[in-house]
Amino acid sequence: MTTQQHITIAHINEAHEAQRFQASQASRPTLDGKAQATALYHAMMAAKQAGDITKARALAIELKPLLSYLD
Repeated sequence: MTTQQHITIAHINEAHEAQRFQASQASRPTLDGKAQATALYHAMMAAKQAGDITKARALAIELKPLLSYLD
């Protein structure tokens, strides 16, 4: 293969990778603030009841900015 062909193939692969990434992002469900806060709260409480305090603390730190959504 020539250098130009290698360059062209590299550009095509980069474009396909970008399209795959965008499709992956678009296919993920998005949670609103309340749903995200509720899911984190339940995961935190489950970790606490299981005795995994480190995981519960990490989830609590992640939940803290979303507390206003739990009202």
